[in-house]
Amino acid sequence: MPLLAAALLAAASASVARAATIVDGLVIVREDGTLSVGGTRVRLFGIYLPQLERTCRTSIRPPVCAPKAVLVLVDKVDGFVRCEIVRRGPDGVAEGICGQRGRDPFAPREDIGAFLVQEGFALAAPEAPPEYFALERLAESRELGLWGNKFLNFR
Repeated sequence: MPLLAAALLAAASASVARAATIVDGLVIVREDGTLSVGGTRVRLFGIYLPQLERTCRTSIRPPVCAPKAVLVLVDKVDGFVRCEIVRRGPDGVAEGICGQRGRDPFAPREDIGAFLVQEGFALAAPEAPPEYFALERLAESRELGLWGNKFLNFR
């Protein structure tokens, strides 16, 4: 019996380990707003990055051109990022909640998707965590990012 219990415990722990996939590594922001984290392509889960208009940054060489939301993402992420993969999208790209450490190495990681929604550069997707919807309403009330252009109606 103890051998059977040990085998069941090992099988259960293996399935739990597979369910919580963590991707960790240096990050590169791709032009479409997905991240390359340690060589794995990851889309931020629970947000939609509008691809409205391309803006070019000419203050750096070579100039970088991308939608405004992607440029904000480029400015935000730096160094190592950790993503907890939630699921695979219909296109096979991993979708995850990603965070990075701030200046305080002992503080919790900052949720990158939540930051983009809070600043008005992303919209909460229908499957988003509830906090994202509250952050979206806050950005709208403060007329931040996309919400600053009242002629655009996202609802």
